[in-house]
Amino acid sequence: MKPGERRLRLGGAEEARGPRPLLAQHGEPAGGFEDAQPHRARRDLVVDRVDLEQEATRLDPKSPLAQRSLGDAYAGLGRRDEAVKAYRAAVDLSEDLLRVNPTDARVLGRVAVYLAKLGERNVADQRVVTALALSPADPDVIYHKAIVEALTGRSDAALTTLREAVARGYSPSEAQSDNDLASLKGRPEFAAALAAPH
Repeated sequence: MKPGERRLRLGGAEEARGPRPLLAQHGEPAGGFEDAQPHRARRDLVVDRVDLEQEATRLDPKSPLAQRSLGDAYAGLGRRDEAVKAYRAAVDLSEDLLRVNPTDARVLGRVAVYLAKLGERNVADQRVVTALALSPADPDVIYHKAIVEALTGRSDAALTTLREAVARGYSPSEAQSDNDLASLKGRPEFAAALAAPH
């Protein structure tokens, strides 16, 4: 595992990201004052995360993972245009890597996730299918497929794929903390998928 990969996973799980085509807007709390304080505290943390991710991209401007993390931080603040720009940069930098090694299944899987975050479901599906054809038993690649499915609204398929990724050795604790799977976490099948036997 590359150092940058680990950093991003710890930053919020298999790359630490928000759900849906991730670019949903985050508004102010719907409730009264008692709801506002935790919301503001969370928002302050997200703003701090943007600062950290901007610094990471400054230090390593060629890192697709850093760009993806920056996109997630912007998306958490509802800064859609900046998130799109960062995700697009992550795709472009990954494409540079694939020109050097077009059979890198993990990079292809990550590109599929970035594309899903941009709302490009068909292209994301094509990329993850190619990644799986190259490395069908790789738990990280299978996990990327689960993320793509979750981000594009295919919860049942995502749960099945997540179960397979965990059964093949993907970390249940990383999946548990991954914001990209937020759409699945309220379902009882999510806990069952994480408990899949290895």
